[in-house]
Amino acid sequence: MTMFQDLTQDPNSPVKGARSNLATHIADKAVLFRWGWSSGSSTKAVIPGCAIVREAIARCNLALERLGDRKGPRAEVARAFLTAENTRMIDALAAVESVATPGFPGGPTFEDLHGRYVAALLEIEAAKEVLNQSTRATVQEARAGLDHAEAGLRETVALVDSLALRMLWPAPTPAAAFDAAENATADLLRAAKGSAPIALEKARKRSRPCGGVFLTTRS
Repeated sequence: MTMFQDLTQDPNSPVKGARSNLATHIADKAVLFRWGWSSGSSTKAVIPGCAIVREAIARCNLALERLGDRKGPRAEVARAFLTAENTRMIDALAAVESVATPGFPGGPTFEDLHGRYVAALLEIEAAKEVLNQSTRATVQEARAGLDHAEAGLRETVALVDSLALRMLWPAPTPAAAFDAAENATADLLRAAKGSAPIALEKARKRSRPCGGVFLTTRS
């Protein structure tokens, strides 16, 4: 992110390009195009990937509900996989929506970061002016003031980057993988109830469970 920008006389936009600069930095760092966003998108347009992630969260919740409190190694692995995936998707979605309400850039978090970014840039410009007008007696203090202002900007940029990393596309497990897991589980259960070891072994070999485990235990 560019550290210094041109100041303007507009009180609503005191630093030229700050808003677009911040938005571009977040979009690049978060690889926001993976969510279906493009640089030409309207700031009022909802990001398409949000609906996809919400649907994936619902599938995870349903699978966890079906899994219930079942015991055993396979159930524990499935539960851990689903819980981790759900947590990752929920956090990524919350991060994106915090700066994309209704579209990107927008929302309370983006406005807060924009305010911090502009304030940090203005503080740096003010510190530079103090340094330019300093004397031998005051130059050390003026340089310390500029260092402090630049550190404040770096802190703001760190906050932005931390949010952007949370916004990375969570790569939800496709619905087809959940369907395949359900079908494989159903085959196993039918074979097991029929007390047919050979049929059970065939069902295991045919199965292609999601994430290496059966995600649902529908009976």
